[in-house]
Amino acid sequence: MAYTLAGITLHVKSENVNIEPNLEVQTMPASGSDSTITYDINGTSRDFTLDGIITATDLAGMQTGIAEITALINGSQSNMIFASETAGSVTVKIAKFNYTRSVTDTGLFAVSYVIQLQETQ
Repeated sequence: MAYTLAGITLHVKSENVNIEPNLEVQTMPASGSDSTITYDINGTSRDFTLDGIITATDLAGMQTGIAEITALINGSQSNMIFASETAGSVTVKIAKFNYTRSVTDTGLFAVSYVIQLQETQ
């Protein structure tokens, strides 16, 4: 299964999934940590961090690959579908997109990227 985001095929080298419960922690005065009371009533969030690469045979192809992703981050994002090998199809929004131009000896134009996605309803 390929990784896709809003129908765009992503070339992902690694995927990190973070599931975080929003625990309510109440420490007890004059007590050790084994007396701490925790409540799991505030819900859970899940985000995905993707480390990938965009490659192209020319500068225009590399710029197009970057533009496809940045077009999704337009200040009023709609929900989009992220399909992954580990999570299946998930509804997300893009929380962050960082990319770095890489120089290759193969003549390819390459950009390494990190995309952080936040699961949403």
